[in-house]
Amino acid sequence: ISELKFEHDVDTIKLKQLEESIETIGEKERQFTQLRLQYERLIMELNHKKKLLTNLYQKEQETEIELSAGNAEIYRLVEPTRSGHRISPILTRHLYGSLSICIFTIVVTLVLLMACFPRLDGESEVHRLNLPVLGKVPLLRRHRDRPDEIPHYGLEYLKIMNYRILRETKDLKCPVVVISSPHAREGKSTMAHLLCLANQNPDRKNLLIDGDLRTAHPNRFFSGAEDHTTGVRSILDHSHSRPVSDLIVKTNLDGISFFPRGGRFDASAMPHLLKPIEILLEQFRKQYDIIYVDTPPLFASNLAHQWAGIADLIILVARIYSTRPKDISEAIQTCKVFSKAPVGIALNCIRLSSANRGA
Repeated sequence: ISELKFEHDVDTIKLKQLEESIETIGEKERQFTQLRLQYERLIMELNHKKKLLTNLYQKEQETEIELSAGNAEIYRLVEPTRSGHRISPILTRHLYGSLSICIFTIVVTLVLLMACFPRLDGESEVHRLNLPVLGKVPLLRRHRDRPDEIPHYGLEYLKIMNYRILRETKDLKCPVVVISSPHAREGKSTMAHLLCLANQNPDRKNLLIDGDLRTAHPNRFFSGAEDHTTGVRSILDHSHSRPVSDLIVKTNLDGISFFPRGGRFDASAMPHLLKPIEILLEQFRKQYDIIYVDTPPLFASNLAHQWAGIADLIILVARIYSTRPKDISEAIQTCKVFSKAPVGIALNCIRLSSANRGA
């Protein structure tokens, strides 16, 4: 019995040792499984990166072939392509040199133009010169033929200018408003057209007269041609045989009429050329509430001086970034020589931000 008991104790101790060995082996097996899974994941990532590098190398070789096949002198490679590194093309020194010279020339030209030929660059410049500003018109990208086509902010500015025109001519029943500018391409015809549109009202009769008889580029007011009738030209050369009412074009807008020029007239150097028009305006004053006259530039023809002499109000259009301050000042003095009518400045092509448009 004692021997069996001893053997039992020995076997029990061996069993415990075997169980501990089994647990140790099981722990090592779990660790091995984790390492094997991690190894397999790293192998998959390595294969994926190898594929990416292979594709990148192929694209790199294709790019080199395209650049070398072009035989272009503008682009070249700085150094041969290394594995895993792509070299982008750069400009040659000749192109860099020409580009630098062009930029330098443009900068010097702009500085000289700004120094020698200053322009009106904003309302602050106008206020500094103490110019009599009658109103302003924002920049409109395209031609408008109806009041509802004008942006709301532009229409408000035009209405304000029309109100100031009526305020300056409140003692007259039908004022004659002459619109001119120092030089061409400053927006005087557009200004006359927009002012007439903004003043459109079935209860008010507006007349727009195309008095620019010297321009080679006729304007199309209210989609009508300059020779729709014999117009102003027939009045000046005394060739009209019909009533004057037949020379006036009725537009599609209620309250707006148009008196075309009828063609180019080269006798504007004659003194007292507009005497028949002056007599005709006395008749128009009884039929209309306001008369707008589009005239040639002041410094291009003395016809504008004669129009200024029969005006009740003169509007000089000054375009931002185009009109010179010296020219607009000389234009004001010229108007004062030939006319006793008040002179106002209309700023054209004012740049407005989105916030100012909304306001």
